[in-house]
Amino acid sequence: MNQTEKIRMMTATALMTALVCILAPLSVMVGPVSLTLQNFVLGLAAVILGWKMGLACCGLYLLIGSVGVPVFSDYTGGLARFTGVTGGYLIGFLFFTLVGGICAGAAFSAFRNRQVYCIAATAAGLILGDAVLYLFGTAWFVLSAHTTVSYAVSVCVVPFLLPDLIKLVLASLLGVQIRQTLQKAGILKRA
Repeated sequence: MNQTEKIRMMTATALMTALVCILAPLSVMVGPVSLTLQNFVLGLAAVILGWKMGLACCGLYLLIGSVGVPVFSDYTGGLARFTGVTGGYLIGFLFFTLVGGICAGAAFSAFRNRQVYCIAATAAGLILGDAVLYLFGTAWFVLSAHTTVSYAVSVCVVPFLLPDLIKLVLASLLGVQIRQTLQKAGILKRA
């Protein structure tokens, strides 16, 4: 990667991080866990930027929130968010972005000229990443809240399945379109 490509990727990563910080705090309380746009915008980042820079974007978002900037759900921030009952979901976003980004990159490589297949494979990758996020976050919730797995699944997973599916499909549709447009314009390197 030459110097110009590095600058473009750093700029794209900074812009996506800013978008995550703006949209992620928007939330609706659904029991002990909020319905947010976090996985939508982090999914977009993973699809558009790829796994490495998507992971960097997620890491920057978590770092910004950890120092107290109110970028987490319900406009909160600080290290205490990582130690609370939903802290596992914040850390789980790293795994979500990693898995989703790797799958999106594979989809772009395998289905370069078949957009419908690329979108479907990308959506499947984001859904897989979301499953990893659920697993990590829900396990953390069980341990932190000293509750049963069935209770945690009923309040932390079930209410979010349909909304998350919709968000991840939208992230795939938009992300594939945006990435292909940026690649054609020469702003992002082709997969």
